[in-house]
Amino acid sequence: GVNPEMGPIATGLGEVYMYTVRLDHREDDKHKPGEPGQQPDGSYITPEGERLTTEEDKATYLRTAQDWIVTPLLKTTPGLAGVDSIGGYAKQFLVVPDVQKLASLGITLTDLGNALERNNTSVGGGFVNRNGEGLAVRSDALVRNASELARTVIATRNGVPITVEQVATVKTGQAIRMGSASENGTEVVVGTAIMRIGENSR
Repeated sequence: GVNPEMGPIATGLGEVYMYTVRLDHREDDKHKPGEPGQQPDGSYITPEGERLTTEEDKATYLRTAQDWIVTPLLKTTPGLAGVDSIGGYAKQFLVVPDVQKLASLGITLTDLGNALERNNTSVGGGFVNRNGEGLAVRSDALVRNASELARTVIATRNGVPITVEQVATVKTGQAIRMGSASENGTEVVVGTAIMRIGENSR
């Protein structure tokens, strides 16, 4: 349901390709209810099976597709400096603490924040030489979803681990955005590919 389109660029800048990412609302779509696509109740089911019921959910999905699927693919193009994105919502995992539960366990907001930071990181461990080859050692402990974040251990009490979900609500939300984009009155995400200095746009 994501289709890029060429846009006319007539400036002296390095913008060589402009496109929109939008949900597909084809009138001739014959998919059955429950299948990926627009649903009779106005919701939208993604190819991954996620049901988007609000406009914020739809805009968040579009921006996620732009940031994690379209942009990385475009960045493999020779001569491209980067890709700018406008519109949608950047997806975030929100942790809403219950201060009474934290206080009862003797855990501060700083403790909670530090635990979340420590358990959501990616670090390098140098190299290991084996048979004349250097193997990079890397620890990837980045959180992949809300459930992993909820199971993060903050502290222990009498040998029993205290997790985030015991003292806070973890949910998916959106970052505060600085702008939006629309096409024919419908919210979309606009991407602009930027060419490197000295490259040929042809």
